[in-house]
Amino acid sequence: MIVTVPVLAFWIPDGFFLSQERLFRGLYDRGRVLDVSDIDYSMDTRDFRNIARNGWACYTLSRTLLVFFGACSVRRWPLLFWWRWSYDRHLEREETRRD
Repeated sequence: MIVTVPVLAFWIPDGFFLSQERLFRGLYDRGRVLDVSDIDYSMDTRDFRNIARNGWACYTLSRTLLVFFGACSVRRWPLLFWWRWSYDRHLEREETRRD
């Protein structure tokens, strides 16, 4: 549990902010092809939210974030298991000393 919380605390917002970046890139792409007199300079990204690839879940589960945060998560599990195993061995030794 301790291992998972920090990874998720960075993974989910990272996916959200990458999706926000994609929305604003779509807004920029629309504005750059318009004539200067037609640009309304609105920062409203609602027109681009319905595109499936712009959703935050799409970026949270993207290949790049899965590899990076998956590696961060997987790398910590062996350490957690080793720590638990060594702590259990320590408790066993203490019990045998008392007997």
